[in-house]
Amino acid sequence: MKRAGADTTRTRFAAIGTNLYEALRRGQVEAGMVQEPALTLLREAGGRIIFNAMDIQDANRVLGGAFEFMGVAIRANERERRLGEMRRLGAALSAGLRDTRTAPIEEVVASLPRELVAGGDWGRLGAILEHYRISLYPDDVRIDMAAARRVEVSQHDAGVLKKDVDLTVLLDRTVLEG
Repeated sequence: MKRAGADTTRTRFAAIGTNLYEALRRGQVEAGMVQEPALTLLREAGGRIIFNAMDIQDANRVLGGAFEFMGVAIRANERERRLGEMRRLGAALSAGLRDTRTAPIEEVVASLPRELVAGGDWGRLGAILEHYRISLYPDDVRIDMAAARRVEVSQHDAGVLKKDVDLTVLLDRTVLEG
């Protein structure tokens, strides 16, 4: 919020739960963090976007680059035994990312489970995915340490992360080698 220019001294927080979209739409709260399709619906209804981490240009403007929020985790004591499996998973993810970036959007949407499409508006979902897919889906599987550090800093700033984290220990980049 600070980086997006919001006055955090005038901010109060409320736990609203799954009905945040309705509370925003009705003007019962002034701001909230939503995902798609709520973001598009609110924007179309006249809402203003303070910051959109799904948009790489916004992430560059506010955070200085991508915000890495996804990953694959494994128990440390299983690493050696499962290294080959993790490398195959990385290769499969890489192929999937390339396909997601280049496949016709209709094919991407058709491959999704019907239960994931809120409101059943497949056309709107296709337009949303088309708009964000280059920002959301990198062209390969990699660990972007600078992006991971941006997450760490934002969590420190928000008071979520209370102590320092050694990302070079937490993030095993050798899994993607070989």
